[in-house]
Amino acid sequence: MDKVKWEKFRLEELFEITGTKSLDSNAIEFIGDGINFVGRTFENNGVQGKIEKQKFEPNKPDTITATVIGNYKYVKLQKEPYYCSQNINKLTPKEIINIWDEKIAYFFVTNIQKFVSLYDGQQGGYKLEDIKTHEIDLPTKNDNSIDFEFMTGFISELEARQISELEARQISELEAYLV
Repeated sequence: MDKVKWEKFRLEELFEITGTKSLDSNAIEFIGDGINFVGRTFENNGVQGKIEKQKFEPNKPDTITATVIGNYKYVKLQKEPYYCSQNINKLTPKEIINIWDEKIAYFFVTNIQKFVSLYDGQQGGYKLEDIKTHEIDLPTKNDNSIDFEFMTGFISELEARQISELEARQISELEAYLV
C-alpha cells in the first residue's frame, strides 16, 4: 500500500461557509411533525425539536452546522432540511468535494470539530473569518486531488473497530452475568 500523502486545505476552499438565518429558540413553539430546528446542543444531532414552516425557506440538507458561541461548540451533519437558532454557521460542500456521502461528511465533521473545540470553555466564539481560513489536512492522490477512497476506507475501518470493541464489551458483560 502506498504511503498516504496529506495536503493542507483552507475550509473556504472546500465549503461555502455562511452564518444562518436564525430564529430565537425562546420564541418558537415545537410541534410533533414539522421541520427540524437545530440549536446549540449536543443531543439528537443538535435537533431540539420540530417547528412549522417559516416565512423563509429552511436550510438545505446534507450540510454541516457548526455552533459559534456557548461553553461547548458542536459540529453536526444535517441530513434533513432545518432551521437554526442563533450563532450557527452552515458549511455547504463546494465542487472540489465531488463525492459527498455520510462517511466523507463525517471525516470533515471530525476535522471541523477539532477547530471549533479550540474555543470550548469560552462563552464567546470564533469569527467567521477564522473558520473560513482554518486549514485541515486531507489525504491526496498523486495528482494532488483529494483521496475520497482513502477517507471512506478510513471511516469504515474506524466504524468496524468500534463495532468490534462494542461486541467484545457486550460478550464480556454477558459472561460476567452468567457466572
